[in-house]
Amino acid sequence: MRALFVALAGLMAVAASAQYTPIPRPWEITVGASFPTGDLDDPFEMDTGMLLGVDFYWNQFAPNTQGFFGFREHWADSDAGNLQHMGIHYGAKFNFSQGGSSGNFYGKAAVGYFSSSIDAGSVWVSDFDFGGWLALGFDFMSGGSSWSLELGFMFMPEVVGFDQQFYYAGASFRL
Repeated sequence: MRALFVALAGLMAVAASAQYTPIPRPWEITVGASFPTGDLDDPFEMDTGMLLGVDFYWNQFAPNTQGFFGFREHWADSDAGNLQHMGIHYGAKFNFSQGGSSGNFYGKAAVGYFSSSIDAGSVWVSDFDFGGWLALGFDFMSGGSSWSLELGFMFMPEVVGFDQQFYYAGASFRL
């Protein structure tokens, strides 16, 4: 399943890159930590999780707005079991200013189609549905490289009535 999502995201990147003027450093890799809330925090007592994302910025909608799509995966564990989300998404990044030599603040919003699964030993359940996230961050532009820090809230598909929501903190690197 992971290979299918990665392949679809790659095909979208190839198709989109041929249609538009390239954006400098269009690839972004995000790594971070997640902090469960709601149903994940109370009955499951999920530990801090890990987050990995790969995004391709393919279109400049306006001077301060870029469109992106990509792949995102999240893992978390507890004594009760393991949790995993993965899927493809589409979103927009809104820069709050033109930025200076040091960087700028931004907001992100994304929606996509995700798989949520819980493995509780002898019981494994999963569901596919829509999910997404909202984030605020700061782009640092120093020495010719671009990287950012962001804080966000992710909402993934419910599994057997349990909300799949968490906060996250991540660092992103543009390639």
